[in-house]
Amino acid sequence: MSDTFSFSYLVVTVTATLDGTSLAVKQGLRTQKAPLDAVQFLYVKAHQDRFRELIVAYEVGPQKLKHLRVFSNTGEAGFTRLVEALVALKPAADLRAVPEDEAFKRMKAVNTEKAALVAVPLIVVAAMAGFVAPMLLHGLDKGRAEITAAALAGGERPASRNLVLRGGLDFAHVIQEDTTSNGSTSSRYLFPVVDEQWAADHPIAVVLETGLLTPREAQELAREGRYRCTLRDALWEGLTSERAGYFKREYGVEVSANVKLCEHAPNGSDDLVLAGVSLGATTVIMIVVMAIVVARRRRT
Repeated sequence: MSDTFSFSYLVVTVTATLDGTSLAVKQGLRTQKAPLDAVQFLYVKAHQDRFRELIVAYEVGPQKLKHLRVFSNTGEAGFTRLVEALVALKPAADLRAVPEDEAFKRMKAVNTEKAALVAVPLIVVAAMAGFVAPMLLHGLDKGRAEITAAALAGGERPASRNLVLRGGLDFAHVIQEDTTSNGSTSSRYLFPVVDEQWAADHPIAVVLETGLLTPREAQELAREGRYRCTLRDALWEGLTSERAGYFKREYGVEVSANVKLCEHAPNGSDDLVLAGVSLGATTVIMIVVMAIVVARRRRT
């Protein structure tokens, strides 16, 4: 004979079955099973007012426990009946009257709420660190190399990503992204950087991306013939497929599979500052969030 208990966790229906030998729980696509004769402890943790967690610790070897965790929304009658039925079968395993820290210690279980309090901020900060990793690489690069567009297109690897790039700016095949503010218009340009032998039937191999410039400033930049820029090829950096497609779609010009993108930086790169601010702000926010959560837990 077996008893079945149904209840909800978030929007998922959880089904637990108790027979004379085991507890089986189907939660979403996952099914867990614990033999009743191996059950050593059970404990119910309240996650504030949102949901409940039943932890069943059962023996799988000498001094070795495994844990079956069942979650339920607060107030689910089926969950309450499941706990009562388990306690009736295994009264000596009931740790509900034991202080939480002691209960988790005896069960040799991880308190996921406390673990998440540390793990989530660390994951968020680590994710931000990954996001700004190219900036860190550029910011820590203190070198400077001078190279022609033809040499860069030919595969020559400069000693630094901080470049003085030599070549001509092709105004006939430029991407111009306009911005209007206070009645005046400035543009971000993506210029193919070419030599005198380049023709429109050759693929674009080097692109210079500028900041916002007026048309006059763009002409002045072209006359220089030498451009201080940062080679954007660290990790996932590079010319986006959307922009590469624009050259093909609007001008019928192919873009090399290994096209190099160089970001105009006449005063040097601010990458290290931007990376530091992003990481610092994220860390501070996570510390504040942790402090708020800890304070709320102490009040409850």
